[in-house]
Amino acid sequence: MTKIFTSLSLLILTFVVQAQISITNTSMPLSGDTIRYSSAALSSVGNYTATGTNYVWNFSTLIPNNQKLRSFKAST
Repeated sequence: MTKIFTSLSLLILTFVVQAQISITNTSMPLSGDTIRYSSAALSSVGNYTATGTNYVWNFSTLIPNNQKLRSFKAST
C-alpha cells in the first residue's frame, strides 16, 4: 500500500511541477509603483555573445554606468 501511495504521489507531483506559469492582475504593477534599473557598459561583461551547452555567464565584473527610476502610471 505504501508503494502505491508513494508512486501515485510522485506521479501527481510530476504533473504539478510541469504546470505553466499564470500571470494575473496581481502580478502586474499598480499606479505609483516604481522600479530601478541599471545600465552597464558591455565592455565590462566580457564576451556576452558566447553561449552554448553548459555555458555559465559571469556578471561579477559588471560595472553599472548609471541607475534610473521608472514609475508606473494609471492607464486612464
